Amino acid sequence: MCRRSDQLQILFNMFESLNIETYKKKVLQERYLDVLHNIQQRAWNLSIQFYTTRIIITVGSILVPAFLSIQGTVYQAPIYWTTWVLSVFVTICNGLLTLFKLDKKYFFINTTLELLKSEGWQYIGLSGRYSQKESSIIVTHENQFLVFFHMAEKIKMRQVEEEYWKFTDTSGVGNGNHHANMTPSQTPVTQQALLAMLPTEKRKILNGWIEDMKEEDMSNGILPRIKIDGTESPATFPEIANGTGLPMQYQLPKTSSSEDAVVFTTRSSEEPILPGQIREIKEKEPENTLVV
Repeated sequence: MCRRSDQLQILFNMFESLNIETYKKKVLQERYLDVLHNIQQRAWNLSIQFYTTRIIITVGSILVPAFLSIQGTVYQAPIYWTTWVLSVFVTICNGLLTLFKLDKKYFFINTTLELLKSEGWQYIGLSGRYSQKESSIIVTHENQFLVFFHMAEKIKMRQVEEEYWKFTDTSGVGNGNHHANMTPSQTPVTQQALLAMLPTEKRKILNGWIEDMKEEDMSNGILPRIKIDGTESPATFPEIANGTGLPMQYQLPKTSSSEDAVVFTTRSSEEPILPGQIREIKEKEPENTLVV
């Protein structure tokens, strides 16, 4: 185990005390803390480079005009060469700052470091996205581990693509077009929590449909449920719920040679017409018939 700072050692000890499986502790220590340690080292190095170049540029930009304004002294030659050296240093530092984008890397790496730290402490304290929601499911470190590790890896992939390459990932993880979407994907725990937030009537209907799919033949599709746990549930389409269909008439357009209209029809009072059967209607059309 590599040598870590005091803050990382505190996180290491906190992960050791969590009530989770041993391999999950190992994953946190070897992956999460290792990534955190590397980013912390990079943030420290970038801080030195950023502030060094910025100080040279700022101080040199002030001293060069001041030295150039000194005229007619016995130290004219030393002042000239000092001004020249300062000008070269200011130009070099400004070029390096622009070429390697030290300012942007400094801000981004430090932001990523703080995001990882905040995510780790939220998971340890079960706060923020890991806190108890309005559901009957009690959150623990065990059932929130996958959500936390997913978020930590997502932050890491965002840092990789920002620095090296913006690749396209259809899953949304590490995609340069989805930086704003930091919400983890749905898990069985979160799906159960969303289901528990539904009204009682809707929850009973969904549970009834799930039971139908498990026990009954689904060749006819899911039909509206009439009674659920002894409670009446009005159907959206009464005719379908009662087992009768809307009487419909499919009429062919009349031509000059046709005397009687040939129609395809289904009526609730007669036997259903099978596909391909033709029935000729010579009498008055039945009432409550929908013409297509």
